[in-house]
This record gives sequence, structure tokens and C-alpha cells, in this order.
Amino acid sequence: MEKQENQAATFLKMIRSIDLESFTIMARNLKVMIIALDQDLKLQYGNDVFFEMVGWPADQVLGEDYVKNFIPQEFRFVVRNTLQVIINKQVDTYSGSNYVLTKNHGTRYVNWNSVHLTSPD
Repeated sequence: MEKQENQAATFLKMIRSIDLESFTIMARNLKVMIIALDQDLKLQYGNDVFFEMVGWPADQVLGEDYVKNFIPQEFRFVVRNTLQVIINKQVDTYSGSNYVLTKNHGTRYVNWNSVHLTSPD
């Protein structure tokens, strides 16, 4: 477990030091789904991989409640509470997995990791 925590800490240091352009190129090449939520759990950013997976165009879902729109009803309470814990900085990093809803009412199972980022402003 300690080795995993050290690896996670090293990864976080790397992510925090990388510039946005390099991070975007890396994410595009790795086919990693990336989203950013605000403190109200509204979707503020999604990369192309995310929008391709869920089937929604960005302009129809950015600014909308992530949990309400992308988490199946039976998991919303748990996911919303978990995300609130992360956003309220009660944990620095967190890993989980859950189903994500698609536009055609299907689901995709995703494993995820969170990193609490704050605006430099």
C-alpha cells in the first residue's frame, strides 16, 4: 500500500508541474477520459474522449449537473457524497469506479482517480 501511495504522490507532483498544452497532448494520446467539476458538481470541462464516450456534444452538457446527467439513479447518492468529500478537500486523492450514463441511455463502467485542483486565481 505504501508503494501505491508513493507512486500516487509522485504522479501528482508530475501533473501539477506539467503545462496545459503538454497535459492536453498526453491525455489525447492516452485516450484518458478527463473531466473537471466545480464545487456544485457542474461539469466545467470534458475532453474529447469523455464526450465521445457519453455521446453528448460539449455545448449541451457543460455547466450542467454531472451526477444528475451522467450517473445512474441508483448510484447518485453515493457518487454525489463521494465527490463532495473530494471537493471539500477532506481527501487529497481518491480512486473509485462507477457506471456513467450515455446519451443513448446505455452505461459505461469507468475506473477513475481524482485530484483536487484549485484555480491559481
